[in-house]
Amino acid sequence: MKKYLILGSIIGIILILFGIYYYKNIYIKSISKENINQPPNIIALDESPIIEKSLPILMEFSSNSCPACIKIKPIIEQLKSEYNGKVKVNQIDVYENPKESDKYNITLIPTLIFFDSSAKQIFRNEGFMTKEQIITKFKEMGIQWWR
Repeated sequence: MKKYLILGSIIGIILILFGIYYYKNIYIKSISKENINQPPNIIALDESPIIEKSLPILMEFSSNSCPACIKIKPIIEQLKSEYNGKVKVNQIDVYENPKESDKYNITLIPTLIFFDSSAKQIFRNEGFMTKEQIITKFKEMGIQWWR
């Protein structure tokens, strides 16, 4: 009986170690390979041609499966239209673009990150923001829609 208990424990430890190995070395690499060709709306502030050092940027990290993200999406679309030419708005799906999410340490969605015209992060909000709250942040950054 004792022999089977020891053998079972050894097999259990081997299975756990194999699971850790599989997750770290096979699963993670397969996810990375799937995202090599990212959609063009994904920006890396240090690599993107959209950084003209003249437009502030609002980056919205979200997903189609998050209720708060679904609720904020039309607000972001409205602001994108209203502030066209004054603010660059980028919407990034965290599940389709895990590298971008990791780059900006996204842990909760929706997350809004505001950058000034020199690509310096000014403000970060994790969770839902109303249109009025976002406009207030724009005003604090010196951005007016009627200019």
